[in-house]
Amino acid sequence: VLGASERTGARSPPFAGHAPVMREQAIRRLRELPGDIGLVSLRDLAPLMADLRRRHRLNVLGIEVLAAAVRLEASVYLSVPSPRLEGALRAEGLRVEVVG
Repeated sequence: VLGASERTGARSPPFAGHAPVMREQAIRRLRELPGDIGLVSLRDLAPLMADLRRRHRLNVLGIEVLAAAVRLEASVYLSVPSPRLEGALRAEGLRVEVVG
């Protein structure tokens, strides 16, 4: 989305078709999250990520998703299948669903 004007990715086509002013407004809103959306600090997740990395073969993004889901006891919704991540989430007793 953030690179919709320079290069395209899986999520950028809906943005790329809009006028530059509208596209910039949409991107600004994505970057400025509302106050009621919380973020988990990597400082808090890092020890858990290290522990989970011993049990699951995931890339850095996958292990971060797994750690955040474990910490928050959250369900995870994926837009595309990710067999390793899905397996790791289930092994940790979490719900995962592929939607889209």
